[in-house]
Amino acid sequence: MLALIWLISVPVQRALGPRVEAALVDAPPPLPPGVPEGATNVPVMLLLDGRVIRHGDLHARLNQLLPEKFAAGGANRSTGEFGERHTRAYVVDGVKFYVVCERMEPNGPLRIAGVYLP
Repeated sequence: MLALIWLISVPVQRALGPRVEAALVDAPPPLPPGVPEGATNVPVMLLLDGRVIRHGDLHARLNQLLPEKFAAGGANRSTGEFGERHTRAYVVDGVKFYVVCERMEPNGPLRIAGVYLP
């Protein structure tokens, strides 16, 4: 009896079609304030003179790598998940890019959270 019910249910299931559940697709996170729309986040920025800017580097190291003379305007300050966030544009060797520094943990140091190319 069970076999007969199973044999009949198979064509009915095929006629009704497979069950498909829609998956939610995560939208990309919004860009931090001060970064233009369409900018791409890169994990590492290698400058022509050999300096390297990486995600996770301390903000103090960024100040050593990129002195004030490379800044294109002031820092845009906003609030991130764990406190303050600094976004600043730099121009080095004719290339403009944006560096976002924020805290990665409560009361943690400011670290590079993103390097964006327009």
